[in-house]
Amino acid sequence: MLKKRGKAQPSHYPFRKRHLLAAVCATSLFSSTVLAATGDASINNTGIKNTDIKNIGTEKSNRANDKATLEHYFFLDGQALKPWISAIGDPAEWYIPITESHQVSNKGAISLTSNSKPHHETVIDWRSEDTAGTFTVTGKVIDLEALSSQRSLVVELKMHHKIRQALRLSMDCTYPCRGSLNIRPLLNRYPIKQWIKLPIPLECFQKLGTDLSKVSAPLHLESKGNITISLRSVSLQETDINKGLCENTKP
Repeated sequence: MLKKRGKAQPSHYPFRKRHLLAAVCATSLFSSTVLAATGDASINNTGIKNTDIKNIGTEKSNRANDKATLEHYFFLDGQALKPWISAIGDPAEWYIPITESHQVSNKGAISLTSNSKPHHETVIDWRSEDTAGTFTVTGKVIDLEALSSQRSLVVELKMHHKIRQALRLSMDCTYPCRGSLNIRPLLNRYPIKQWIKLPIPLECFQKLGTDLSKVSAPLHLESKGNITISLRSVSLQETDINKGLCENTKP
């Protein structure tokens, strides 16, 4: 910003001032364009606090980098984006970070296989009628409260067969804080063996118990029984908000 000076300016000052202001505006526009294109954390058009944007993954692949300025991904191309990590678990050990392309929980309730062909995906397989298995994308605590009426958690997945058991999707806010719903009725509206995007409004999780000001795990899946799904991505996106979605799900 130009400051007023105490003494009179030369006769050509207005001309110089206009050109200087134009140069400053052009520089600012160029800087904003570059920052937006690179996904700089200081550019915040979504309502997420600037200090929290760094906690939402923007690394991994060209696809992730291309979309990072438009949408916020936690999980993409079958893998968690830094600083987020994915984990499986069952009652023997609820938190087993994924470090291999194929892992099984301690009691065998759930297994996970990462594939790069023909699609970048993670196949999650529940195989116990008696023991719950969990899959979680977790990381640092972030504040999503400002987005409660604007964004949905969008889960891109494929069902390998019709789901016959309850499959609970939760958004955690430091255990035992959690908002949870059974997504089986929603999923069974879609065809099997096809990629779909399931949007769950943040307001839905909030009404069910999630404290959006301290989200610690944006996605937590839990089930018993025989269920196989492929997971490709988990993100926050602007969608048409279905206010009655939560009420239409069953325990």
